[in-house]
Amino acid sequence: MRHFSFCVLFFLPISMPLGAADFELNEDSLAELSRDVHKVFAKHSGYRFKKVPAIVLSSPREIGAVLKVELLSQYKSLKEYNEATARRMAAQYSDIIAKALMAKYATEKHQVMVSKVGIEKMSKLISVPALRSREVLASILVHELVHAMDSESTGIFSRLGTAETTDALWVLNCLVEGHAQHVARGICKKAGWLKAFEIFTKAIGTIPESEEENEATRLLTRVITDRFASAYYDGERFIAALHASGGPKQVAKAFAEPPKTSDAILQPEWYLDPALRRESVDIDAVFTEFESFSAGKKPGKQNGPWPAIKPGAGRAAQRLSVSKTQLAGVFAILGKQESVDQVIGEIVRTRAIVIQQSGAQIAVVLSELGSLDSAARYLALVDQLNRTKDEKMKTGPIQVKSAEYEKMRGKGWYGDYVAKSVKAGFRNVEVRGVTIVCGKYAMEISYSNRPPEKKTIRGAVEFLAELILDHKSSEPGKPQAVPGKVSGRKETGAVAADRAGWVFSEKRKFKYEIEYLNAYRFKSGDNTDKE
Repeated sequence: MRHFSFCVLFFLPISMPLGAADFELNEDSLAELSRDVHKVFAKHSGYRFKKVPAIVLSSPREIGAVLKVELLSQYKSLKEYNEATARRMAAQYSDIIAKALMAKYATEKHQVMVSKVGIEKMSKLISVPALRSREVLASILVHELVHAMDSESTGIFSRLGTAETTDALWVLNCLVEGHAQHVARGICKKAGWLKAFEIFTKAIGTIPESEEENEATRLLTRVITDRFASAYYDGERFIAALHASGGPKQVAKAFAEPPKTSDAILQPEWYLDPALRRESVDIDAVFTEFESFSAGKKPGKQNGPWPAIKPGAGRAAQRLSVSKTQLAGVFAILGKQESVDQVIGEIVRTRAIVIQQSGAQIAVVLSELGSLDSAARYLALVDQLNRTKDEKMKTGPIQVKSAEYEKMRGKGWYGDYVAKSVKAGFRNVEVRGVTIVCGKYAMEISYSNRPPEKKTIRGAVEFLAELILDHKSSEPGKPQAVPGKVSGRKETGAVAADRAGWVFSEKRKFKYEIEYLNAYRFKSGDNTDKE
């Protein structure tokens, strides 16, 4: 997932009739508005700029040139990209984004760039004339001035070019956008612009429900926009929690010492008090072991899931946290269901790793849930999601041509194997995946484009399940390195489950599996079920 910072970006059609435009934007009117916004900002923020940032009209080309430099700096620092890839991506995305931007703070120039073309285009595209109103633009400018203030006072923007992983970059973006939203909301409320502030805030990440769009397009759009919007929404929630706990000093501490992983953004209490972080499993330690396994570096293993590819060739891996907002977007295809809200509400945290190599991709999503019951419900919900996609994606640019389902179970785990043939444009793509329940954890692993054989995938599942059952943090807030063999033997099954604190009788475990299998067996559909 790409990360774009300090931008107010609207790029999706929505239906939000929130008022008519009453402001003709030109150099003179912007200069007048800028004076008023600067006065309001100074009065309600209490900050005095060392160098007052100019607010200027700019073309999409001018904004794109600035954005290209900033994105290149960020992409070059990420371990998964070489310089050629970073340059290509920076050029591609800066051109696309610049055409949709309404305003942007330029760090090097220390100025706020306002795009009249972008404002008019977005206002028309999303059918919200109010986006061209004076107060909405004033609210956007306040948001951008917070960026300018943070750039001067914290140096946070220079650190965007030092993040080595997409996860670390997303954390910094959450701080940047979350703080801008939090401070701008307070200023706009005092200035009487709160309604205008909510207009553009609500537009961020809003997804259309158009009958003309196919389900594949809507699903992809939800995934992209939910990740983008999360920096604003989850970032603001994180900053608000810090401010409520310790005021500006606590927020300043986060800028100086950002969370080490993005799941702390989604669980602010973990950052405020590390002792509250009582993890049964160190997910990132599991991912580290799995990366080694997938590269075929584990002794005695069958070359991991890439048996035909040399380990390390053209390889890239990304780790990220997935918010409940993003998960809700993924399950949105199921419509409004109480069961969806219940399961999402019971999710403690979700982490994902995506490994790409020579055009093939493997993704692992690991969710910790509140109980064994909620983990079983999560599994049933994913099964429903997969089958619903089969039905709704029979037509369109991305089509599910066939799907087969099979039950799987092993030591301490059970779940579903899915094999699908997908037509994407002129390409046919084979997708394989397994979703399992392992104690209070639900794990999804998927392969696309030249997936390995089922036995290899099962081997990966067994390896991950063993890690989940066998490895836990030694104490709150201090993840334990994944241990190896103990006294010449490896603990699995009931022994590992006991050490992980998940002791439950075989009778009770069988009860969970039978209930799930019954629900599975009586589902209707044209898909092939192999019992």
